[in-house]
Amino acid sequence: MKRILILLSIVLVLFSCTENNVTNIVGYDRTLVIITDFSLESDIMIGIEGAVRQQHPDVDIKLIKNQAFDVFESGVLLESAAQSFPENTYFAVIVDPGTAALKFVYEAAGRRVLVPDNGASTKMRKLFSATSMHYIDDPSLFGDEFNDIPSIPYDKFWRDAILNLLSDKPLSVFGSVCETPQEINIINPKVENNSVIGQVQLTDNFGNCETNISLDFMTGFTNGDILEISTSERRFFAKYGTHYASVEAAENVAFPNSKDRLEIAVNLMNMSERYNIKAGDQISVKKATIIAGILRYNSSELVDNIIAGIKLRMNERGFKEGINISYIEKNANGDIANFPDLIQEMNTAGTDLLIPVSTPASQAAVQFVPQDIPIVYTYVTSPEFAGIVNKRLNVTGLSDATNFDDYLGFVNELLPEIKNAGRIYNPNEPNSAYSQGRFLELGPFYGITYHNQEVFEQSEIESAFNSIINTEADAILIAADNTMNLGFKGLAELSSGSKIPLIGDSYENASDGALASISVDYDLLASSTGNTVSNVILGVKADDIPIQRFPTSVITLNQKTADKIEFTFPQSILNKAKHIIE
Repeated sequence: MKRILILLSIVLVLFSCTENNVTNIVGYDRTLVIITDFSLESDIMIGIEGAVRQQHPDVDIKLIKNQAFDVFESGVLLESAAQSFPENTYFAVIVDPGTAALKFVYEAAGRRVLVPDNGASTKMRKLFSATSMHYIDDPSLFGDEFNDIPSIPYDKFWRDAILNLLSDKPLSVFGSVCETPQEINIINPKVENNSVIGQVQLTDNFGNCETNISLDFMTGFTNGDILEISTSERRFFAKYGTHYASVEAAENVAFPNSKDRLEIAVNLMNMSERYNIKAGDQISVKKATIIAGILRYNSSELVDNIIAGIKLRMNERGFKEGINISYIEKNANGDIANFPDLIQEMNTAGTDLLIPVSTPASQAAVQFVPQDIPIVYTYVTSPEFAGIVNKRLNVTGLSDATNFDDYLGFVNELLPEIKNAGRIYNPNEPNSAYSQGRFLELGPFYGITYHNQEVFEQSEIESAFNSIINTEADAILIAADNTMNLGFKGLAELSSGSKIPLIGDSYENASDGALASISVDYDLLASSTGNTVSNVILGVKADDIPIQRFPTSVITLNQKTADKIEFTFPQSILNKAKHIIE
């Protein structure tokens, strides 16, 4: 029994020694929190950690990474850490320009703090009453070889200052009394003139921006609202949602984060970089009222339908006309000389974005619209041929370009015996000039010879038609021409009266009396335009969106016209038709 008791005593002694040894390594009595914009693997941070481990092994070290040079964020992190860590915690903020900048120490609610005099301590000092504030201006703390603080090497200054802080010396040994430390501007959330005013607190590594606006201030907003957000530098729009994926990729979003504070972000991209937002920036949030301009060259059913389709898709995306978006529509009525004044009227009205519909409207837009207003053009046959591409920044668009191989292949299948075709077009329209070039280029491959007539106004169409009839053309082919679309019903009546097939390039052409048409899907074009406009409003850079093009595959047949001209559609065409007008 005696031997057993002796052995137990030895074990207890050994265990006690082991426990003491472990306490010196991991059983910490105090904590040092370092907030820094230095890399945690940098020489200065390794040096500080090593010195603390050697001289104060009872101190646990917690390192918190701060955004580079962001003083405001360091203050937010200090305040948060001071609330989270208990008394007998030491704090050091290493976010400052160099040794020459003043630093000071203070005590607050049982915590000791070492900070640059750059305002980083403002929020914590307001949270806790700071006492014993002293500048670090006594060089003797750092050795006899230094006569002033600026001559001390930066890494040595911080290492020795932290070691002195941990030594629990009276803070007065650091230097003279600090009576008026610098402060940063603190903006408390408030509601003012239907806007919620707050401040950006943090930007994370992904550029997401957390504000100090709590949900209590967002009671007037509902999921899906379009928000107008303003900083001192920028104004932009975002959708109010529940998380990042409440919007499409690269779009702006705002939502309550895990702390029940408003966060603004870009889905899968960087909000801070997009709008140069940093911690400390004032931010204003209100329900948006967006003004979108729609510019057209002339009136036609096709353009009417495209504009209606754009609005429909935008409504589906949350842009409700009369609620958060209004449209200013201007029509040049077929006269390009009207465009500069119409665009100026839109600029004066404060349009946030312009949607030109047609090639002439798009050419005018890239010439006369200020570059800070995004442009999303649509219903443009060849943006390259029209000189729209690379004309300016902040622009993207959608092309309704007909694939002329598909068009002429359709004509050959519909009219296998065709040899001669009439072409009426306006050479002053770049879209029409482009299509004429493609017809001439591809005609020999399909065994088609053209009889061409130029028109410059709608009133000239009948005369051009009569000239073509005299050539005994087998059909008349119309594509990508605003002037012809404007006078298409009259041309269709002339063609059916002469029993000559008229082929167009839109559903509207067939509806207006053409025998048939083949086109891109204009419903898809309109919907895609509405989606692109929504993308751009929600922050996607227009220049980052490629020009969108669509296949030429939608066949429309007019059976009433076929009956008039005594034409029978081939079964192969009937099988492929998407629309048959009875």
